Amino acid sequence: MRVAWFLTNLRGGGAERLPLVLAPAMHRASLRLVLLKDWVEHALPDGLAPPRALSPRNGSLWAHAGAILSGATAAAREADVVVGGMEWAASMVAALAAMRAGRPFVSIVHPDLHEFRRHQHVPQLAWLGQRWAMRRARRVVAVSEGAARASRALGVPEAQLVRLPNPHAPWAEGIAGRRSPRASGAMRLLTVGSLHAVKGSDRVPAIAARAGDAMTSWTLVGDGPEKAALEAKASARRIEIAGFEPDPAPRYAAADLYVLPSRAEGLPLSLLEAMASGLPVVASRCGPSVERLLEGEPAAGVLIPAGDNDAMGDAIRALAVDPARRDALADEARRRVREHAPAEVASRYEALFAEVMA
Repeated sequence: MRVAWFLTNLRGGGAERLPLVLAPAMHRASLRLVLLKDWVEHALPDGLAPPRALSPRNGSLWAHAGAILSGATAAAREADVVVGGMEWAASMVAALAAMRAGRPFVSIVHPDLHEFRRHQHVPQLAWLGQRWAMRRARRVVAVSEGAARASRALGVPEAQLVRLPNPHAPWAEGIAGRRSPRASGAMRLLTVGSLHAVKGSDRVPAIAARAGDAMTSWTLVGDGPEKAALEAKASARRIEIAGFEPDPAPRYAAADLYVLPSRAEGLPLSLLEAMASGLPVVASRCGPSVERLLEGEPAAGVLIPAGDNDAMGDAIRALAVDPARRDALADEARRRVREHAPAEVASRYEALFAEVMA
């Protein structure tokens, strides 16, 4: 099966990383990435063909619309299945290309789109185009409970909706096996994700202030519009703005605690990687899939009311002096993410592709 997987670019983000994790684990399908913009920051796995870029890195999508649609249609004709791998422009172009080429189209939706729109501006044209693309899809893949809920609200019939979880990266389990025993005391905190308001990165200085001496450092791996504001406050709060890194594995290996301060999430790959790599987690209640993954008895993480910086800082302080609790959270987290192993998720995607081709 030949799959044309459309993305806006290969810059930082979980939606962009999803096919990079899936491709090496697939046996029946081969992925070819199609980028609207020639912007590649991620490291490509061995065996994956170089992405096909449809416009220059710094060019306007509108200015190159004709060339993009022509190139997208050609890529779709060479494939058996066309995938809109992320929302908005990539999904719209993929749907158009699939329609012109007569190929089945699959749309992937990551977050609750309505909740995402509350925290980040989405132009009305993009919103309408996304809804149109989803309604044209042979199947809509919802990677989270919020995405499924939004898809239904936007008119996707239940028969066309498929729930497929995100995978964690293959290197994560190896990190867990090499992790040193935990001790009481200040911890090294880690957050991996884009520096946008929806990700809660602006909350980090206030949470760090509350956590105080419970943390030796807090590393943020990612880039985005909040970066400059965070850098202005970083040194006083022992916050390191590392920027985007194509291989975040060493950061997970060096950390003691993973923090997810987001306001809205689907099912972030970074969270799954933290859990699989043996890190205890403190997270905001930022989406039903995150909450379902972490809560329960025994818990797999500490959940904090959305937007409560003091409570998140207090939770970090409590875990700093309770290594046994951190061990228990990490052990349960590793158990729960077994179903997110790349081979398991890749097999389910291949079954979906075979179904839409039939």
